[in-house]
Amino acid sequence: MTAESNKVVMQRFLEFINTASETLAQQLISPDAVFHVPGRPEPMRGPTGYLEIIGMMRSGFPDIQWTLEEMIAEGDKVAARFTMRGTHRGTFFGVPPTGKTIAVQAMNFYRLSNGQFVEERGQPDLLGLLQQIGAVPAPQWATELVNLLRSSKSAATREALNVDPIRTLHRHRLFRCGDRRLQIANLCREEKDADSSEIA
Repeated sequence: MTAESNKVVMQRFLEFINTASETLAQQLISPDAVFHVPGRPEPMRGPTGYLEIIGMMRSGFPDIQWTLEEMIAEGDKVAARFTMRGTHRGTFFGVPPTGKTIAVQAMNFYRLSNGQFVEERGQPDLLGLLQQIGAVPAPQWATELVNLLRSSKSAATREALNVDPIRTLHRHRLFRCGDRRLQIANLCREEKDADSSEIA
């Protein structure tokens, strides 16, 4: 199959992971498929294995949904970036339900053959997920910067922080540099630009 055909299959795969359909699992997942899951010494296998992966996520986040943000296909391989969104209503990694919502990025790499998935290597942002449900404390500098953003003069920034805090921090380049002074300088410069545009 061509790279373009594999892109079409990815759209059906998105429906599969959002519905946990056993019918789609049998259609899309090869019986010999291998799925490399972070934290597990042995890969999951076949349609049953992938349904177990989805079940693990749904046990902690019953309403979890994946959004396919972008993908690149070449030959028999597809690279895809997802956003996972859901509400923490069940125990996850030993953490009791908190009712908190998550918005977590995941980068996955797939290999397909004859319209079926035969391999996946998934890299979800588990640290970000655990921070969002309060299982792992966020770094002190991140907490300080979130507070700065919450006091922003830009209404758009405040609203974006409430809707999707992780993406907002990324947009402000606050996770890309360890130098707090530079981070705050970036924030102040953007705030100044926002003030100027509002005045204009």
